Amino acid sequence: MARHARHERRAFHALQWLRRSSVFSIVFAAVVGTSGAAAYQPGSRVTHRGYEVPVVTAGSGFTVWRSGFASYGVVLKSRESRRDAREVRIQVTLLDGHQRRLGSDVNILTRLSANRLFYFGGTIAFSGGRPATLKTLISVGWTSPRIQRLPQITTSSVRNLPGVGVSVQGEVKNTSLTLLDRDALISVVAFDQRGRVRGGGSDLLLSKTSVPPGSTRRFRVFVFGLTKSSIARVSVSIEPRLSSP
Repeated sequence: MARHARHERRAFHALQWLRRSSVFSIVFAAVVGTSGAAAYQPGSRVTHRGYEVPVVTAGSGFTVWRSGFASYGVVLKSRESRRDAREVRIQVTLLDGHQRRLGSDVNILTRLSANRLFYFGGTIAFSGGRPATLKTLISVGWTSPRIQRLPQITTSSVRNLPGVGVSVQGEVKNTSLTLLDRDALISVVAFDQRGRVRGGGSDLLLSKTSVPPGSTRRFRVFVFGLTKSSIARVSVSIEPRLSSP
């Protein structure tokens, strides 16, 4: 049910993205690692390759955990200090040693908070070669005033799932003044002893109801292909999908 709900939500956001990009033409896009772009203007809705995307990657990595599957993690960083990035589209692609595409995973975050890191993880199905590098393409729909109070996350345990990976469990507290959507995305990135990204995973909060201000809910996210002994620490983020009570 969780996987089905996730796919439905991704399809819904994809349709939203296509509608907005075609009607308003407000997509800002950049391949991570490129430089020389002109300064991005907060709130600008002008399509131009000269504008920088206000979101970059601060780290990424992957682990092949089964023939044709890789667990990946990406650390996103917002350059904006006063405005949140909205409709953030993340395309992660595995490349072989000759820079040929082996497989991709595409997701959309409704909001990425200003001046913060967001830890995003997932799984890529691939074929046709041996993965060598991970390429990330980010595009942002628009920006809006930043949310002052964000949900807080406490990670309580990392448990081995023999032959599968690990389970990361914890608790989310809604410290905002509005409702936290019951389908808010929880995402995990795992690091090794040297601080390198080894992989990650994501799932929906899947609370029975929206989370009222001051309330808490538990969560669980699977990270495939890793063992507890290979992980030095995990970082967890939650998509701040907030609405009026």
